[in-house]
Amino acid sequence: MNWFKKHKLLFAGIVAISIILCIAYFSGAKPPKEEEIQAGSISETPQIAEFENKLTPEELPEEESKEQDAEAEKKEEEPESEKKDTAEPPKEISEKQHKEETPQQQKNDAHPESTPPVDPPVSSDAPKEVPSSDKLTCRLSVRCDTILNNMDKVKEEKKQIIPKDGIIYPEKEVEFFENETAFNVLLREMKQNRIHFEFEKTPAYNSMYVEGIGNIYEFDAGELSGWLYKVNGKFLSHSLSEQKVKNGDIIEIIYTCNLGKDVQ
Repeated sequence: MNWFKKHKLLFAGIVAISIILCIAYFSGAKPPKEEEIQAGSISETPQIAEFENKLTPEELPEEESKEQDAEAEKKEEEPESEKKDTAEPPKEISEKQHKEETPQQQKNDAHPESTPPVDPPVSSDAPKEVPSSDKLTCRLSVRCDTILNNMDKVKEEKKQIIPKDGIIYPEKEVEFFENETAFNVLLREMKQNRIHFEFEKTPAYNSMYVEGIGNIYEFDAGELSGWLYKVNGKFLSHSLSEQKVKNGDIIEIIYTCNLGKDVQ
């Protein structure tokens, strides 16, 4: 007991030092081991990495600055021809690729849209337009007014189609071509005006016989009725297909009910 009292201060100092060491041990981080340092497990802190990235060429280590200078000198010494060679050469179309083009593509290449189409040559035999001053004309008319005085002879089913004035095609001037016949002129005008026209070819005489115009046929107004033709006031003794038309001719197609005795 006397010993404890004598060394009381010493014992208190030891206890205080022990407490301080314990506090320091549990509150502080453990120092890195030597093995971990050698293995590189400890990474650089962000502050250190950022600091190194901000270093200027003058602040870089001497070896790194020398390497950068050498690379810059090498790029300057590189000839321009080598730089051009590094560029990718233009691709050429191979013969195989050209053959694989569709016929439509080859046609488009051969005839681009900018090239105007060439008209086919005009045959010398094609009809040429005649100047207005040189055009051939004649006068044509078709009438059946003689029936109006013989309505009692007309078939019942035909009475409704007879024109009230007896005119099927009023007299008018029409154009024709050289060497045309009166039949050609009549046929063309009936078609253009949508007037019924029926005829029969007679091979033995190589002629055309008019049977009906405007749905009015021969014998529709009696046994002596039918169609007659006059050119320049004279009745024809032959077919219209045999009568060549001349410039200024007057062609009249007239229906008779008495073999021409009732027409002028």
